[in-house]
Amino acid sequence: MPEIGGATAEMGVTYVPSGVVHGDDTVTVNDDRYGGFPQTISASQTFTYTEPFTCSSNQADYTNGSDYDIYPNTATLTGASTNLTASAQVDVACMLPPLVPTKTAAGTYDRTITWALDKSVTPDVLNGNAGESAGSVTWTVVATKSEVSGNYAVSGTISVYNPASIPQTFSVSDMLDDGTVASNLTCDMNTVPAGGTATCIYSAAPFSKAMSNTATVTAAGNLNQTATAEITWTENPIGEEAGTLSDERFDFSQLITGSLTQTFTESFECSSNPNDYTNGSYSYTETNIAILNDNTNLSESATVTVNCTLPPLVPTKDAAGTYDRTVTWDLTKTVTPANHSGYAGDKFSSTWTVIADKTEVVSNIAVTGKISIVNPAAIPQTFTISDYLGDGTVASVDCGSVDTIPAGGTLECTYSAAPETINATMNTVEVTAPGNPTQFDYADIAWNQNLTGVDSGTLSDERFGYSESISADTTETFPETFTCSTDPADYSNLGYYSYTEPNTAILNGAIGEEASADVTVECYLPALQVEKTAAGSYDRTVEWTLTKTVTPANHSGLAGDTFSSIWTVVADKTDSGPHNFAVTGTITITNPAQIAQTFTIQDTLNDGASLEEATKATVDCPTYTIPAGESITCTYIALPDDMTATRNNVVVKAAGNRGQTDRADVNWTENLIGYDSGTLSDERFGYSESISADTTETFPETFTCSTDPADYGDDGYYSYPVTNTASLNGGIGLTDSAEVVVECHLPALTVEKTAAGSYDRTVEWTLIKTVTPANHSGFAGESFLSAWEVIADKTETLDNYQVTGTITITNPAQIAQTFTVGDVLDDGTAADVTCSTETLEPGESVVCTYTALPADASATLNTATVSAPGNAVVEATATVSFNENLIGYDSGTLSDERFGFSETISADTTETFPETFTCSTDPTAYGDDGYYSYTEPNTAILNGGIDLQDSAEVTVTCYAPVVSKTADEYFNRHWEWAITKDYDGTYNMFAGDSVTHNYIVTVTPTSTDNFWGVKGTITIANPNPTEDMTLTGVTDLAGGIIANVDCDSLIVPAGESITCSYDTGGQDALANPFGALNTATVAFAGIDWIGTAPIDFSMATYTESGAPVITVDDTNLTDEAWSADRAYAEWEYAKVFECPADLSLYVDGEYSFDHLNEAEIVETEDYDTA
Repeated sequence: MPEIGGATAEMGVTYVPSGVVHGDDTVTVNDDRYGGFPQTISASQTFTYTEPFTCSSNQADYTNGSDYDIYPNTATLTGASTNLTASAQVDVACMLPPLVPTKTAAGTYDRTITWALDKSVTPDVLNGNAGESAGSVTWTVVATKSEVSGNYAVSGTISVYNPASIPQTFSVSDMLDDGTVASNLTCDMNTVPAGGTATCIYSAAPFSKAMSNTATVTAAGNLNQTATAEITWTENPIGEEAGTLSDERFDFSQLITGSLTQTFTESFECSSNPNDYTNGSYSYTETNIAILNDNTNLSESATVTVNCTLPPLVPTKDAAGTYDRTVTWDLTKTVTPANHSGYAGDKFSSTWTVIADKTEVVSNIAVTGKISIVNPAAIPQTFTISDYLGDGTVASVDCGSVDTIPAGGTLECTYSAAPETINATMNTVEVTAPGNPTQFDYADIAWNQNLTGVDSGTLSDERFGYSESISADTTETFPETFTCSTDPADYSNLGYYSYTEPNTAILNGAIGEEASADVTVECYLPALQVEKTAAGSYDRTVEWTLTKTVTPANHSGLAGDTFSSIWTVVADKTDSGPHNFAVTGTITITNPAQIAQTFTIQDTLNDGASLEEATKATVDCPTYTIPAGESITCTYIALPDDMTATRNNVVVKAAGNRGQTDRADVNWTENLIGYDSGTLSDERFGYSESISADTTETFPETFTCSTDPADYGDDGYYSYPVTNTASLNGGIGLTDSAEVVVECHLPALTVEKTAAGSYDRTVEWTLIKTVTPANHSGFAGESFLSAWEVIADKTETLDNYQVTGTITITNPAQIAQTFTVGDVLDDGTAADVTCSTETLEPGESVVCTYTALPADASATLNTATVSAPGNAVVEATATVSFNENLIGYDSGTLSDERFGFSETISADTTETFPETFTCSTDPTAYGDDGYYSYTEPNTAILNGGIDLQDSAEVTVTCYAPVVSKTADEYFNRHWEWAITKDYDGTYNMFAGDSVTHNYIVTVTPTSTDNFWGVKGTITIANPNPTEDMTLTGVTDLAGGIIANVDCDSLIVPAGESITCSYDTGGQDALANPFGALNTATVAFAGIDWIGTAPIDFSMATYTESGAPVITVDDTNLTDEAWSADRAYAEWEYAKVFECPADLSLYVDGEYSFDHLNEAEIVETEDYDTA
């Protein structure tokens, strides 16, 4: 049992002729497996030959590494009475060693520490009233620390060794013990040469730490082979262990190493200045930011909104309307059309119209009422007021010169309006006060009238049974149909009558109006209309007979012979005289009227001395009542004894009209039964003649045996009948026939042939260049491995087997014969035959050539088949032998210039070349859309006369992040105030004297801008349509100041984008500390990707602190309303001081006192005195 090798065996056979009575002196020995047979022997002889057996070099021939084949062989000995066989067999067992895989495995994973920062406020909305506390909130800061292990990756190599002596093609798969399949596995070749080793690289991305990794190698002819490696894991820590948590609003800062929650409480007030309110509302927001830094760089903010309300004024109102109304009426009656004219049965339509017209006049229109205004607020409110009707009329309002309503107070006003119509149904009041939208109230207007005249009455029309109470313009129409009578008796002898119909309408109920109209109808009745025809006829009868014969009626001979026969036709006529006199015709009666009319009818010939003796016709009508506008046709027949009548008369009578008549002349026509003459014809001889008496005709004819072989079937014989028919027509319609039968014979063709065989041994090459994988897609800095493969395949084919020769065909007949030729080998292969002609004249021959293309050389006999119309198929045979012809090239030079490869080959060859491709790390290579691609072609050539080439190409598409950003600027404006109170004074006076002292209070604001900040969004787009992009960091820098960046995730989904927010926080500076540009930097693949936005504070939003708006209180006064809004303000007033007149207060004639007065800013509690 050799491995991948061969075996040889000597096979021999010995035959000894038997000396028995029935033995053969000479026999033939044959062994199909050996080419030296058959041989003829006449004595004992031993034949010995050696045959090599080779183990297959095709993997597919092996099962589980083994290939077992049996080669049987049989020898035969034959003679006249000898038929012996002897057999032997060779068993060949071959083995294919399996491929031997080995492998390595290394694992890495990330332990990622992430911090999350959340800032919230509860509640985040406060509601209150002007001057009151809106309530308090609790700010909460939560810093959460979490750790995640992930980004597990396993990679390594797989080596595949081939211990066999033939190349082996394989495939490989790789799987971790947790079921994860390696997704990126490439090998430097897929066919391992004998004794060679293939190297594969792989990577896998499990979800956890797998313990081991197994590679499975699959190759045809053997069981799958495996190799397993234990996985060694390496940890990569990512992130910060600690950070500083701070909240500047509450002066909080603390270093933390774990999750922490911190809360702060704060109260908020509503403004007491009505000027702060718009549409009754005033709101402001306060934002608080928490920061977690020390490389964590997180910031979160929360905002509380304070909503304050100022109640609006509340107006209410009523409305009353009055006017005068005068009513008058008018009544009209008409009919359209008023006249009709038509025929009996006509119908006519008229429409009666009644119009009652009401006229109303309205005057002295007025609307009046009261308006009440309530102030529900805790402060006085000044207002303006307007009042108007729904039609636009403006009212005059009287509030007694009052325009301010005290807190909780109510004001009563009156109004009046003079509209032009009473169309207004609604009255509206508008009250406008500072700090709130305009307030409305509405009142429906109740109208009261003073009526002159009658508002309604009863409209009636007795003709139509109509009666209705109406109170407005009214039009009524009454259609009516008028008819001309369908009773002829109504038309008398004139065919005409007419009638008139009157109608009156009434409007009463104290109105007392009426109006009339009438319709006139005229009617007519048309008379019936009569038309007739008349025709006289009599009969005469003629009869015919026809006979056809032929002599002789039968012939027999060879192809081309001729024969004669004579055809005879005899026609015989019989005639009889006139009889059966009759007059017939039609009578058409038309009713032009539009009603049906009933009639009576009488029809008579003029063949008698009086009307009573004349022949009366029998009349048949489909009906005796004719519908309106229709006609009927009656038929009649009269049977006189002879042809003396020359005219026919008809009378039609209908009620309501005189009798209507018509007449027709009678013309007599003979009615021939049979035919006086006819056309005697014999189409076979082109004979046709009109005859009117007895007639006999003869026609000689010659018959021929066909010169067309197709007429002779497949046995050289055919016969045919000839039928001839004579006709006598022209209405007579007689025919008669006779028949001649002819029999004919045709000799067959003769055939001879030759045969010679040949075949080709053809060598062909194919060249295939492939690359796997042919497409790579990835991110900047990634590398990809492809394997180029060149396969040169050599195929040897034994084909183009041919058998050629000639076929000789001779025509022994005395007429030309057309033939077809078929040629086939004894293996079933049909030949293609070419002849110079397919028609042979009498005594001629033709030599045809042929070519057959069998599948192999097994054919030994060739048969030609000749078919000619008129006879059976004729065959000829010849034996066949074959010669060989070589085509193609046995070797060539295989080359691949990309890898400097060139080698002469003479058998199937496969070469593999691994190559690595890399995406650029230069950001300028990627353009605005974040991607670029390039293609690398490669061509393999097989020449040396073969001249083949094939190409493949690798396309690499690379992607990088696309970074864009926004920048929104903000800052805080802080207000401070200074207050002064003047003037100090000293007065010396006598008891009972008084003095007036003047005071002046001034306030001056100053503002400072600080806490400058920039915030916005950073958008990172991933242009890769199939793979997520994992960023390693996002930072934002403005003028050297690092912003806090918040991204929900650093993974950008394929084909999508993520948006991060950032905020620098308020920076305490006297001016913009950031400069003109804000830059976002995204870290990916070890490269910085940049996005920028300009910084401009000229349109920035800002918050305010301190007291932008203040109120001032002076202890000397009780009703002052002093306020200042972000600007300098001053107030002056005077106070009287008196020396008392009570002398008991004086000591030593002197009394003195001090009066200290204070002015204070309520919001800041700053004050000054005088």
